Amino acid sequence: MVKKIKGTFLLTLFFLFPPIYGWGQNGGGWDEEDYIDVAFSIPEIALIDMEPSNVHVKLSLKEQVNPGEAVEIGDGEDNSIWINYTSTLSSYSLGRSINAQVTYGTVPPGISLYLSASEYKGNGKGSMGSPTGTISLSNSPQTIISNIGRCYTGNGKNKGHRLTYTIEVTDYSKLEYSEASDLQVTYTISDI
Repeated sequence: MVKKIKGTFLLTLFFLFPPIYGWGQNGGGWDEEDYIDVAFSIPEIALIDMEPSNVHVKLSLKEQVNPGEAVEIGDGEDNSIWINYTSTLSSYSLGRSINAQVTYGTVPPGISLYLSASEYKGNGKGSMGSPTGTISLSNSPQTIISNIGRCYTGNGKNKGHRLTYTIEVTDYSKLEYSEASDLQVTYTISDI
């Protein structure tokens, strides 16, 4: 009877306390690895937006009441519009620019319509573009913001670049009466 208990006791000890070299996750050369591929896709983005949207710029000359005086500018300036943009670039791109041009209508004879963009303002990040100065709007595209890199300006009013439209009488001999001359100015962001 003693022999039977002794064998059962050793067998029980073997199962309760197995040998260390036969079990374990890393100790016996049982290393195993697995991996996950992670792929990134960053699209090329070139977006612009005007804020506030659906705003109409109204510029005018005043009616003159004193003979012999020059025609005065009435509502001759509007700076209520902001241009916002987002840009990602490919590795070979030199940057982007924003052009403006009159795409519908013509500037009335004797009048010049000017456009300028302010320095960047807002809470965006990245390499913002630089304003190029005041341009005289026409049917040909002209750069108003250049050297746009990888960036975003923030969305909304008071973010991006403030646009200022002004008019000036440049040739009195060409002024013609007009109730309204509607123009459409188109902005395009494109690679340099």
